[in-house]
Formats: sequence, C-alpha cells, structure tokens
Amino acid sequence: MSMDELVGVIKDFQENIKKSLPSINKEINYIIETNIQDAKLIEKTLDVLLDLSNFGFCDEEFLKLNSYYSTISKEASRDYDSYFRDN
Repeated sequence: MSMDELVGVIKDFQENIKKSLPSINKEINYIIETNIQDAKLIEKTLDVLLDLSNFGFCDEEFLKLNSYYSTISKEASRDYDSYFRDN
C-alpha cells in the first residue's frame, strides 16, 4: 500500500466516524435517559468510545457515559477513567 493509499484509507475512516457521531450520541443519550443499568452494555459502549478516542474522537461522549456509569459502578468507572487518562 502506498502512502497516498494509506492517507486515503485514514481519511475515509475519519469521515465514517464523523458520520457515525449522531448515532453514537443517540445511543449514549438513550442509555442515560432510560436509566439503563446493564453493565455489559455500558462497558461495551465505553470500550468502543475508548477505541475511538485513541483516534481523536468521542472524548466528550466517553466522559459523559462514564460519568453516568459512575452512578452504577464507581469502581469500574474509576478504572475506565484511569485508562482514559493514561492513553
């Protein structure tokens, strides 16, 4: 793969994330507004947001959901917060 091709793939990836942001925000708001307590669902969503934050996306979304998660599991939320700060 040439450098130009790699740059194109990265730009496509970034555009796809940008297009997904409204859906991501909708899912986070739904979890919070409906008071979902399912730790597995929340942690799966937090994991995705952490992955995206490594590419410069979804920091605010991660912090918002993790703040909500702290009302369910303070210890797990602290772990996520530590991981977020360290990366």
